[in-house]
Amino acid sequence: MTAVGIGHAAAASCHVTVRVNTGALPLQESAARPFDLLSSVSALTHAGTVGSWPARVVPRQRPPVPSVVCAIRKEASRKGQQVQPSTLQFARYVIVFTTDRAKSCVAGNRAGNRS
Repeated sequence: MTAVGIGHAAAASCHVTVRVNTGALPLQESAARPFDLLSSVSALTHAGTVGSWPARVVPRQRPPVPSVVCAIRKEASRKGQQVQPSTLQFARYVIVFTTDRAKSCVAGNRAGNRS
């Protein structure tokens, strides 16, 4: 889902939860300050560790949409393909984005949480 699609859903009072496409969903921490996703998920150092961070998406010609980014660390495997170094780093995580801030990431091992 794109920032524009998220903006349309928010305008209709709908919530969205999607797996993050790290190359297609620009996130912000605050006005004009990009959300450093790789730095945030890098705090999750052990498989099974969960983190969540406030973020927002700014769709064109719509107000910012407050959201939460959640991630869980997994074990990554490489299957012989040529990929970007950041792609290999992001492969260590399952990362989701939700506009439903009432929901939270729930798991036994938590790290990297910022409010």
